[in-house]
Amino acid sequence: MITNTTDHLDIDHINEFKERWPYTRPNFVTFCNTSGRYFNEGTYETWLPEGEDYKDYIILTDHNRAPTSLSVDRIGSNKRMINANMRTYHIADKLTIPLSWTDIPSRSFSTTGGFAAWKEDQLLPRAEQSICKFTADGGAGGIEMLDWYQRHRGSFWAFFNFDSYPVSAIGDTIITKGYSRVYEMVVTDFTYDIKRRSHGYHFGDAIYAVDMCDLSMTLEEV
Repeated sequence: MITNTTDHLDIDHINEFKERWPYTRPNFVTFCNTSGRYFNEGTYETWLPEGEDYKDYIILTDHNRAPTSLSVDRIGSNKRMINANMRTYHIADKLTIPLSWTDIPSRSFSTTGGFAAWKEDQLLPRAEQSICKFTADGGAGGIEMLDWYQRHRGSFWAFFNFDSYPVSAIGDTIITKGYSRVYEMVVTDFTYDIKRRSHGYHFGDAIYAVDMCDLSMTLEEV
């Protein structure tokens, strides 16, 4: 967990996220209060959020995330002129991105901000571990996304990881190693369905119970 980025070198900040990603590329989307900062360290040339995990940014889980679509709203006007040719006046392109999950745990860990502690806790023998991870990748679960939505009535920044043409010196073959696009967005629709209580996760001597839920939201570019 990074609470003061001025105390971290770029490589330290990148390593925080490399350790967070259990796969070869980061989660599809991360929400952040700010536009973050561009980091350059070897093949990890990427925009990254800054601040404190779950307070200033959340990394959304890919656990049971449904396919999404990127819809472009092309703002402007088309008008056919007297000579029969079309005249186009283009103002801007704005993205709309729907996101949805099915049967995801309501939280990522058995304790708030558990990821930072989990990195140390998982090194212990299983019988001595005290923190249980619920989402497959440790990304934010249902109530953590709901909390973000309730705390952000206006816009925030969304970091996306999908293959796209490079906008910097990043090579085509490594652009998906980090977040390739950052957009200022608002949530225009949000639905949180609590489906059932789990029967509990047996972890050592403890039994944890979380809700299983379906969640959907629509993001629109500011």
